[in-house]
Amino acid sequence: MENAFGVYPLDFLKLLKLWRTGSNLVTAEIDRDLERRVINYLLQRCFHVLRAVDVEARDGKVTLRGKVPSFYARQVCIHTCQRVAGVAELSDQLEVREGDK
Repeated sequence: MENAFGVYPLDFLKLLKLWRTGSNLVTAEIDRDLERRVINYLLQRCFHVLRAVDVEARDGKVTLRGKVPSFYARQVCIHTCQRVAGVAELSDQLEVREGDK
């Protein structure tokens, strides 16, 4: 069943079965789920200007890329993403737009 944000929850029993067989599909699905959760968390709790932030997840490491309008928006984005369950490490590659400092 799809939630209000258009995200389908993971079928953990199916993933557990794939994980036991050593499938790379599990890791890819878990990474996609983490990306969705980070994006949803940003959209729910932050400024609309952070919608342009790109989120990439791999093995619990989340990378944030893009341009934000201020140092404050950058800090809010970083702090918010660190609160998402499953984020083991955060790589900040955000840039503050020129002239908006």
